[in-house]
Amino acid sequence: MKAIILAAGQGKRMEINEPKCLIGFGDVSLLDRQVMLFRKLGINNITVVVGYKPEKIKPIFCGKIINREYSKTNMAYSLFLTQGIWTEDIIVSYGDIIYEEGLLNKIMMAKDDINVMVDTNGVQYFKDRFGENYKAHLESLAIEKNNHIIDIGRSFAEADIENCDGQYIGLLKFKLKGLRMLLTTYWKNEDKYKNAYMTTILNDMIENGHTINAVKTDGGWLEFDTQEDISTYQEWYEKGKLRKYYMEVL
Repeated sequence: MKAIILAAGQGKRMEINEPKCLIGFGDVSLLDRQVMLFRKLGINNITVVVGYKPEKIKPIFCGKIINREYSKTNMAYSLFLTQGIWTEDIIVSYGDIIYEEGLLNKIMMAKDDINVMVDTNGVQYFKDRFGENYKAHLESLAIEKNNHIIDIGRSFAEADIENCDGQYIGLLKFKLKGLRMLLTTYWKNEDKYKNAYMTTILNDMIENGHTINAVKTDGGWLEFDTQEDISTYQEWYEKGKLRKYYMEVL
């Protein structure tokens, strides 16, 4: 099994002048936290997709692929730059999140062709994180009783967010068959997906009849999108509230 970390972003909303994945949390960067966790669970073949200031990212004993069009593309394009290494099952992780060991172990054990980690407590997490403005950050997620996702990634303006079943977190597993389905979908509409979120292509695959499995968690992860996130998590840590969402040692 291989791991791919999508870390091409600049992190403009973080007000920093370095790649977003190098943000430190508890004196350890987001990228280093992920790499250490992958290796702890036996995944040593790790590739990082970089973009902004690629020379700044120097993960030890990891492969590195440069998205030279990072400023005008998105996660889907970064992932498809790695298709040359799609030779076995792959874990895909966004570079601006951290997660507990149990989450990574759970997604690694998933058996479906395409598996997507979702937080069933994600709406409450967003309420605590963003306050009254939380709805502006939510995306649709609908899951059937058989754990198949039937809707994902649409904005509040497009979907019934009040009844969503959780939130997508940016951690996925693809088996080889799932990677082939993903690649076929991408090439059918490459122009659309070049600047698309992963949830866009996933939702299109669902609409085209592909099965996508939800791997559920209740918390156990954090996303870093703005400077306010860091301040919020630090405040939660000082008040003993952080453990509600993330239990790993800082």
